[in-house]
Amino acid sequence: MLGDSHAGLAYRPLRWLEQWGFLGVQLFFVVSGACIAAAARGTRGPAAAATFLRRRARRIFPTFWAATALAAAIGLVVAGLAAAGLSARLFDPFAAGWHWLSSLLLVETSLKTFGIDPDYGANGPLWSLCYEVPFYAWVAFAWVARGRRTRVVATVATTAAAVLVRAVPSLRPRGFLLDLWPDFLCGLWVHARLTSAPTRRDRLLLDVGLVAAVAAYVLAFRVGGDGFPQDAKTSLVCLAFAALLVALFPHDDRLASSPLGRGLAWVGERSYSLYLTHFPVVMLVAGLVVPRALAHGPLLYASAAATVAACFLVALPFHTLVERRFLAAPRAISGTSPARPHPEPSR
Repeated sequence: MLGDSHAGLAYRPLRWLEQWGFLGVQLFFVVSGACIAAAARGTRGPAAAATFLRRRARRIFPTFWAATALAAAIGLVVAGLAAAGLSARLFDPFAAGWHWLSSLLLVETSLKTFGIDPDYGANGPLWSLCYEVPFYAWVAFAWVARGRRTRVVATVATTAAAVLVRAVPSLRPRGFLLDLWPDFLCGLWVHARLTSAPTRRDRLLLDVGLVAAVAAYVLAFRVGGDGFPQDAKTSLVCLAFAALLVALFPHDDRLASSPLGRGLAWVGERSYSLYLTHFPVVMLVAGLVVPRALAHGPLLYASAAATVAACFLVALPFHTLVERRFLAAPRAISGTSPARPHPEPSR
């Protein structure tokens, strides 16, 4: 809802959120890396990789498909309101065409490698889930039921590949896990730091290894002629966030029991539903607000508050009626402290 007319001090908080809010997605990749590594560690048996993938698929796809159906229904509502002259049609999921199929399979980002630009018309934020799925596949084959040496070799090899394709643009496979690998790597480091680094030497090796990996990835952008774009800068932010997670872990119980911690946990438990359903709701509300000049001055903040409320009003029953059916039991992120369970990531 922000445009060229939204200039000045009054709109600065919303402008700041618009410019930096994307970091929430990158930071989630760090959390995902840590939690998925914990889930992989707890998967055993002769068919461990298949079991892991089946659990992740059950957790992700049924809820996602239900949310896609909801997005289509909201698209029909938007079309009806626009036809009646009651709304600006800012959301048209049906314009995505055949991209619906690739969206339903969560392979939309991979199409970039073949020169096909993704179309997230069905639900804009799906791009991040399209990166999560390849990460699950990587964990299944590189980490699940694997020994420490195998995990280290796979992680180092993938990191080297991510650096190489950034440094040599002609090798770059756009749209695959390597694009955002440092974000997930920071999460893997968090898990290893909390579970597999009992000695000071081990901790030092992990710390130096991660800093060196992120630094090499960032510098590879300059070697490849890209300077320091957003992906490079966010890798540094993810590195700092991972360090913060490790530093705060000894205070985990106290923070989790605080009012703020309980509130964040409540939102976190419903974050996947909120993630999947919020975009079409935002577009629906924006289509009603913009034509009525309710997106300027104090009314803009009121409209933003109403949009947030509408998102929760849709996400909460969706979580209760759909997502909750596919939730797994909580898992511990740290093998050294099984009494402190952490839920699996929302996606």
